[in-house]
Amino acid sequence: MTTSARSTPATLAAWLALLTACDTAEPVIVQTVTLEVTPADQRFGDVPVGVALERNVVVRNSGNAAWVPRSAPVVTGDGFVWRRGCDIAVAPGATCEAFVGFVPAAEAASSGTFSVTAAAEAGGAEVVSTVSFSGTGVAPTVTVSPVEIDFGLVLVGTTRSESVRIENTGVAEVVAEFVVHNDDNGGAGFRFLDGERTSVRLAPGAFTEVGVTLRPTVGGPANAHLIVELCGRGCGPSVVVTGRASAPRIEATPRVVDVGAVNVGAFVDETIHLENVGDGTLQIRAVELEAADDSVTFSVSEALPFVLEGNATVDVVVRYAPRQGRAALDAIVVVSSSDPVSPIVLIPVDGSTPGGGVQVLPEVAHFGRLAAGESRDLSMIVRSIGEAPVDVTDIRIEGEGYTLVALPGPTTLGRFESLQFFARATATPTAVDDGGSTARVIVAATGLTDTVATLAFLAGTSGCVPVPAVAHADLGFVQLRSGTTGAVVIDNLGDDDCILDDVIAGGDGYVFDADFSVAADGARLIAPGDSGTVDFGFFASRTGTRTAMVALVFAGLPTSVFVSASARGIDGELSVSPAALVVGPTPANCGDIEALAVASNTGSTTLTITGFTMTPADAPFLIDLTLPTRLVAGATSRIGVTAQASVAPVGVSTASVLLTTNLGVSATLALSLYTTAARATVTERFTAAAAVSAVDILFVVDNSGSMADDQQLLADNFASFFADALSAVRTQDFQIGVTTTDILSGGAGRGVLVGDPRILTRATADLAERFADNVIVGIDGTGLELGLEAMRLSLEHPENVGFIRNTAALSVVFISDEEDNGAFPELLPDPSLSRSPDEYIAILRSLKTGNLDNAPVLVSGVLTPGQASRYEAVVDAFNGTVLDISRPDWGEQLSLIGFDTFALSRTFALQNDADETSIVVTVDGRRTTAFSWDAQRSAVILDDPPTRGDSVVITYISGC
Repeated sequence: MTTSARSTPATLAAWLALLTACDTAEPVIVQTVTLEVTPADQRFGDVPVGVALERNVVVRNSGNAAWVPRSAPVVTGDGFVWRRGCDIAVAPGATCEAFVGFVPAAEAASSGTFSVTAAAEAGGAEVVSTVSFSGTGVAPTVTVSPVEIDFGLVLVGTTRSESVRIENTGVAEVVAEFVVHNDDNGGAGFRFLDGERTSVRLAPGAFTEVGVTLRPTVGGPANAHLIVELCGRGCGPSVVVTGRASAPRIEATPRVVDVGAVNVGAFVDETIHLENVGDGTLQIRAVELEAADDSVTFSVSEALPFVLEGNATVDVVVRYAPRQGRAALDAIVVVSSSDPVSPIVLIPVDGSTPGGGVQVLPEVAHFGRLAAGESRDLSMIVRSIGEAPVDVTDIRIEGEGYTLVALPGPTTLGRFESLQFFARATATPTAVDDGGSTARVIVAATGLTDTVATLAFLAGTSGCVPVPAVAHADLGFVQLRSGTTGAVVIDNLGDDDCILDDVIAGGDGYVFDADFSVAADGARLIAPGDSGTVDFGFFASRTGTRTAMVALVFAGLPTSVFVSASARGIDGELSVSPAALVVGPTPANCGDIEALAVASNTGSTTLTITGFTMTPADAPFLIDLTLPTRLVAGATSRIGVTAQASVAPVGVSTASVLLTTNLGVSATLALSLYTTAARATVTERFTAAAAVSAVDILFVVDNSGSMADDQQLLADNFASFFADALSAVRTQDFQIGVTTTDILSGGAGRGVLVGDPRILTRATADLAERFADNVIVGIDGTGLELGLEAMRLSLEHPENVGFIRNTAALSVVFISDEEDNGAFPELLPDPSLSRSPDEYIAILRSLKTGNLDNAPVLVSGVLTPGQASRYEAVVDAFNGTVLDISRPDWGEQLSLIGFDTFALSRTFALQNDADETSIVVTVDGRRTTAFSWDAQRSAVILDDPPTRGDSVVITYISGC
C-alpha cells in the first residue's frame, strides 16, 4: 500500500531555507566566445589573370556563449575578397563557413589575410582570429572567345547552337574540362553537344571550337556560365551565356463542339476560338476536318498557314448542314500548330439529326484494271446511321457495264443495322478503248434523299501495269509508345515485269510523318499477273492522326504509283472500378440485387464505349450501360448490374463483361453471385485489417460565405467527435484531412488537403488546436459548392499521397448548408462535374477492394435535410448519419458520427440480414460473444479490434 503525508509549515520552511542556501552558493559562470579558424594557411596557387578562384575557411565557436559578429569578416590583400558566410550568429560548439575569392589583376605573387573578431570580455581586449592567404597571378594559358553569347529568343522544343573558340596561348599542352554551370533556368538549360561537360586537350598554340546548344522545354530566361576549369572547380576563363525561351501555347475554346440536334435542310454554325496564350509566336500550320461525309464543313478567318502573336486569336467556324438523319455525328477538327506541348489539338464535333439516314460503303468502289470482257465483283454495304429505322426501297445502278448481283429486296434497317449487296463491273470493248469507265450506285429510302456512291475501273494491259489493289493501309488506333504494321498491295495487270526503281517517301512535297517507316522489298519485282506488297510500320510517339504517302517509281513508266498509310496515336485507357463485383451470399427467395461499377477514361484521348459482351451470355446478370457512351479524358460512366438471385441456381454463378471502344482499347468487369437456399445457414469469412482501429477521416467543409459560424462550431466540438478515439479504453489509429467544396475559383486547391500539417494524426502536437485551424477554411470560396467532386479529387490527388491507407477504413464527413451543385449542370463550366451520386458511390466502394475485408467506408454529413439530396444519396448508400446543420446543437451530436467512425475497423458488414439469435462469431479460431449486432447496417461490431490478419468467421441464418 502507498501512503501520502500532509506537509507541515515547519517542513516547508526547511525546504525554503535549503533552496535559498543553494541559490547563494551557486558559482558564477563566465560567458566566453573562443574562435578557431582553419586552415591557418590557405594557398590559392597559380591563377590566370582575370580568372576567379574560390576557397573556403571554417570558423568554430569553441566557447560557451553565442558569437554574434559585429561586422562581416575582414579580408586584406590584392585580389582577395570576402564573398559570403560567417556574418550571422554562431551558437556554442557550432561552426560557420566563409568563402573567399582570389582574382589576380597582374602576373605577380599576392598575399592576404582573413580575420574574424570576438567581442571583448569584461575588462579585456577583443580577440581576433586570422588566416593567411597566398596566391600568384600568372599569364593566361587558355583564352576563350567570345566572352559573352546572347542566343536571343529560342522557341520551346527547338534547338539553337553557337560555338566557343578555345585557344592554348601557353608553351605546354593543356588538358582541361569545359563545363556548363546553368543558373536556375526552370528547364531552359544550355549544354554542350556531348552533355554538360566536354574534355579539352590542346597542344601549344592550338585551338578548337566547342558547340553550345540551347533546347528549352519551358518559356523564360536562360542563363549560364561556360568555364574551362584549369585551376580547380569553377576556376578558369569563362563565357557568359544568355537567352530567352519563347513558349507559344495554343488554347481552343470550346474543346468539344456540340451542334445539338439539327433538322434536315437546316444548318448550325459553331465557332472555335484559337488563342495563343503563351509568350512566343504560334504558327497555325493546318486545320483539317475528319468527318464521315460532307455534311460537316469548316472555314478559317485567316489563310493557312498563319501566325498568332501572344494573346492573338483566330476563329474556325464549323457548319453542320445534314441531308439525312444521323444518330451521332462523327467528326473531329484537327489543329496542327507549333505549340511544343500540344502540337496536335483534337476538337470533337458532336451532334445529331432526327429521323433516319443511310450510308453506302465504300463511297468510291474501284474495281481495278480490267481486260476486255473481264468481270469483277465487289462487296458493298448500306448502313443505317440515323436514330429511326429506314425502309430501303431500291438499289440501282446508272452507267453501262455495271450490274447488281444477288440484290436483296426492300428491307427495313434498324438503328446501326447493315445490308450487304454486290456490284459487278464488266469491261466492254468501248470502255476498254476509252481506258475505263465510271458509274453510280443509288440507294433510295422512304422519306430520304437518294444516297450515291461511285463505281469505276481502268482498262489496258500493255507492258508493266502496276495497279494498287489495296492502295491505302489504315493501321487504325495505336496506343502511345506502341507500334503496328500494315501493307498495301500492288497488282501487275500488264504483260511485262514491273521493276521498282525508287521509293519516294517524305520528299517532293509528299506527306510522310516521322512516326512511319516503309519497306518496299516486296514490290521490287512484280511479274505479270502477280502482286507485290509495300509494308508500312508505325510507332506512336505522340497522339493524333498521322499520314504517310509514298510514290513508287517503276522503270519505264512516266507517272508514279501512289500508296499511303494512316494511323492515329492515342493515349486511351479504359478501366472499370471495381474490376470485380462479388454479390452474396444471398438467399434465392430474396429477389434480385442491384450493384454498380464505374467505367473511366484514364487516358488523354476521347473514347466511345461502343458495346459490351457478357460471357457466358446466359449468366444470371443484367447489364445497364448506355451505348454508345462517349468519354472525354477523365470522364466516367455508370455500369448498372442486376444480379438475378431469383433465377440463379444455388451456388456460385460467374460471368465476365468485356467493354469495347471505338479505339480498340477494352476493359473487363468480373461478376460473381453466390446464391443460397432460403433461410440457409450462411458462413462469411473476413480478414482483419489492423491490430488497432485504423481509419482515415476526410472532412469536406463548405467555404462559401454563409459558413463562418458552422466552421467555428465544428472546430469547437473536436472533443465530441473524437471522444471514443482519444479515450483510454481502446487504442485508435487515425489520420485527419480537410478539403473545401470550392474547386472552381482561382484560389481553389482542387482537392489538395488544407492546413499545416495537412495530415493530422494522434501524435500531432496540440491536435485540437491544429484541427480547429484546419477546419476553419474561410468563407471566400465560390457559391457553386461541389463537395462530392472535391471528395473524389482529394482521394485521388497525388499531393495527398499517404492519406488513404490500404489497411485503414475511410470516413467522409460533409459539412455544408447547401446542395451539391452537381445537381445544376447548366451552371457549371464543365458537364463532367455533374456526375451522378451512383458514380461517387462506386468510386468510394472501389477504394476498399483488397483482401482486408473490414476496411469499409462510412459517409456522414452535417447538412440541410431534404435540401441536399445528392449528399444524402451517398450517405444512405453507406448507412451513415445526417445531422441537421440548422440546429444550434449539432456540434454536440458529432459524437454519433464519431462513434460510428471509430467502430469501422471493428465492423463486419454481412451480405444479408441475419437472425440475431443465430449469429456465431469466431476470431482466430476462438468463439467470442463480445460483439453487438447493428440491424440497420446488417453488421457485426466486435467489442475489441482483432489483430491484423486474424480470420473472423461469422455464421448465421440468413434473412433477406
